[in-house]
Amino acid sequence: MPHISNPSTLPIFCSLTYQKFLFCRLQSKCISSSSSPVPSQQHIAHLILDQKSFSQALQTSSSPVPSQHQFGKKPSMRIFNSALDVLVKEDIDLAREFYRKKMMGSGVEGDEYTFRILLKGLCFTNRIGDGFKLLQVMKSREIIPNTVIYNTLLHALCRNGKVGRARSLMNEMAEPNDVTFNILISAYCKEENLVQALVLLEKCFNLGFVPDVVTGTKVLEVLGNVGRVIEAVDILNRLESKGSVVDVVAYNTLIKGFCRLGKVKVEHRLLKEMERKGCLPNVDT
Repeated sequence: MPHISNPSTLPIFCSLTYQKFLFCRLQSKCISSSSSPVPSQQHIAHLILDQKSFSQALQTSSSPVPSQHQFGKKPSMRIFNSALDVLVKEDIDLAREFYRKKMMGSGVEGDEYTFRILLKGLCFTNRIGDGFKLLQVMKSREIIPNTVIYNTLLHALCRNGKVGRARSLMNEMAEPNDVTFNILISAYCKEENLVQALVLLEKCFNLGFVPDVVTGTKVLEVLGNVGRVIEAVDILNRLESKGSVVDVVAYNTLIKGFCRLGKVKVEHRLLKEMERKGCLPNVDT
């Protein structure tokens, strides 16, 4: 993957459109004839978005180089966002400079997706403070942060051990979803804060959401560690009754909890229940 050190030296940052930059870099690799149709902006946006990396984006095309007048002087919002998404994966500072100097400099303040791309880059690099500033910018521009935006911040906060702040942020959300609860319940389990984990689990159930099996297993493990295995069995049954597929790891977690208490008969019952439900034991069992 090429390293981009100075945005001012890139064709993407000059007066030509990003589309022309992309295809100029690809000209030597084109295999199409001169009679091939000129690609649309939408095609180019998909071309960039479908790539895994900056270098792959530059290696994918079979179209001739379009002239600038065929696209107009300013790329569409979609093209700007596509370019921003590629740059975020390279360098968040580069992406922010592109947004400030080229997007805003062209009178394009961005949309919800623009801010989601930038926030993803900030949170990935643990620049949570900048992420909150970006959230305030969104609100000041009357762009309502959606659940994905909030979940991105929640995950970054919890990953950095700021679970209390994440819980406060959750209270701002108009529509938390199952991912929201998975993030916070898992974080409380990691801190072994069983009370808060169970409070959120109950709220999750009451809102009609079902935590995934990984999150559910973490709750079972914390309960088992403190000897509350009967409650763990109840939660496992609730997960199954609400459609969650409980795997062998979840059952092993329960069996381990009963082992600590010397409940051998219960362990055997759980083993038979696993087999009856088609969940085969493994080496850990």
